[in-house]
Amino acid sequence: MENKKFIEFCKEQIVNYFNSQADSTDKNGKITIEDVFAVWCCKTLQNNKALLSTTVCDGMYYEVTYNGDKKEAYLDAYKKWKNICIPIVDAPQTLKEEKERWFYFTFSVDDPSQPYPGDEFVAVEAKDIKEAAKKFMKEYPCMENEEHLNCEDYYSAKDFAKIWQERFWGKEPVEEIR
Repeated sequence: MENKKFIEFCKEQIVNYFNSQADSTDKNGKITIEDVFAVWCCKTLQNNKALLSTTVCDGMYYEVTYNGDKKEAYLDAYKKWKNICIPIVDAPQTLKEEKERWFYFTFSVDDPSQPYPGDEFVAVEAKDIKEAAKKFMKEYPCMENEEHLNCEDYYSAKDFAKIWQERFWGKEPVEEIR
């Protein structure tokens, strides 16, 4: 089923379900399609799934699944009881901190002694550039001078983001060193 048609179908089913469950003395009253919104939707092969909610502050959310093989849909109604924060041990505190742990090493177009051509780059995870350089040098030692980096240049994540758009758009690192 096409996504737009599926979402409209879902909204109708939720309105019907909600209104059939609403008590005549319920302060929320009945709802219409305009009161239902999609949070997430996915189509895989002939199947669809969507998570939806309503503008009613009742903690409910709904999952509708369409089985294209059987031409059946299933409606699950859930009540959110709590939202509990679970700290992840050793995880970066922010996405910014996660990105700042990576350093990028690029290569010269015209230097065959470097490990990769100029349109490639290597990502190294490290606490700082000094550690990143040591890890890189261990993997790719410079044969001419062991104290030199065997690359064209190196960048912090912030600086690399700028040149990535110009020089490496759409490319992934050829290797990640951790």
